[in-house]
Amino acid sequence: KNFDSFAHPQLDDIASQTFDVPLANGYRADLSGWSHTRPRARGFLKSGAGTATAVVKGLTPAAKYIYQVYMVHEVSTWEGEAKISVNHGHNAHVEQSDLNWPVLQGVAEATSAGEITFEFERGTTDVHIDLSSIAIAKVGLAFVPK
Repeated sequence: KNFDSFAHPQLDDIASQTFDVPLANGYRADLSGWSHTRPRARGFLKSGAGTATAVVKGLTPAAKYIYQVYMVHEVSTWEGEAKISVNHGHNAHVEQSDLNWPVLQGVAEATSAGEITFEFERGTTDVHIDLSSIAIAKVGLAFVPK
């Protein structure tokens, strides 16, 4: 499931708003800090400095989830580097492009609140960053030590 439906109509000046978006497998995420929605981004766009977030919620605490992050931009001259952290970990440096494939994938553990947090920032270029989709699925049972 992607965020195309949020790009129509195009929204501006939305950085102070939080959007509750559906994900595949019945999960939902709260997106905040994104400045616009655009069809060319296939969803949400962040221009300017600062951090935008996607908090996947309703997960089983301490369970592991496989994820894929998609950052598609259909204007090749605006492609560039972005930084993504998962659950406040180290920054992964990724390249967004016009190709519809994941720029980041991995496994993360849901917090005790049942959430996984993705944080996005611009990289070394001055282009904006896009968020087109997040795919997520549970990969194992939660282990909670007693």
